[in-house]
Amino acid sequence: MGKASRQKAERRAAGTTGPSPAVEQRKAKAAAPRFSPGALAVDEKQLEGLLTVMPADRLPYLGMAAWYLAQAPHRNANQCLVASMVLVAALQSFGVQADLVAIEVAIPSAGVSYGSPEPRVVDDMVAGHVGLLAGDTFLDATASQFKEIREDRGVMPVVGRIADEDRVRKHGGVLRFPFGSGETMEYKVHPVGSADEVGIKFLEKNSMVDIAQLVTNLIRGFAWAVGATRGEINTGLPKLNQSIAEALQAASKGQTPQLVDGSVEYR
Repeated sequence: MGKASRQKAERRAAGTTGPSPAVEQRKAKAAAPRFSPGALAVDEKQLEGLLTVMPADRLPYLGMAAWYLAQAPHRNANQCLVASMVLVAALQSFGVQADLVAIEVAIPSAGVSYGSPEPRVVDDMVAGHVGLLAGDTFLDATASQFKEIREDRGVMPVVGRIADEDRVRKHGGVLRFPFGSGETMEYKVHPVGSADEVGIKFLEKNSMVDIAQLVTNLIRGFAWAVGATRGEINTGLPKLNQSIAEALQAASKGQTPQLVDGSVEYR
């Protein structure tokens, strides 16, 4: 039966026995609230204050993810794939074992859940949600794309340490974070490999040169911000420490970060 014939049959059924299940499903779908990712309205003064007081060993994770949100060229919050891929590449360049993974988040008190065990790309958008495992750290850089999390925690990443990183990498796991007043939200983290399909699609659709530029810009901008607020700090990652030292050296020569043909350079 074609679509038009099916719709006619549904209308006939609705006229004699009440709305058909298919009609009711379409009505419910139309009435349901639409997903609204929101914008990355980051308070940069608040971010600078956060970088000042954050434990040094959290700077490469919470700090850099927050800096990405503040400086991302696209201000729509629904960019979990590009954000996670850029952060994975940046952390790998520092020698951290970082991997893209599928994640699901449930907020029982709000009656909502987001994500999928098998995220995929549909019409250039990610159906599902992804984050990353970086060493012993879980990171959802764009958690604030979800209205309930954004309203509760503001525009900030969700970051937490993993008790048994090897098990989570191989088999997945469940992580809980505070939400609201005395409530929690629950992340189901899928094992490494669960987001390979969307990761491959991202690499197929984007130039490696463009990706490398995003990574370099993130590292240089972040290193400059950390150097300006914390000086020559030890983050626990020698290569990041070196990037911060290079930013401090550039500053001592009167140079500043400038965007030249899309790339951050010290001039």
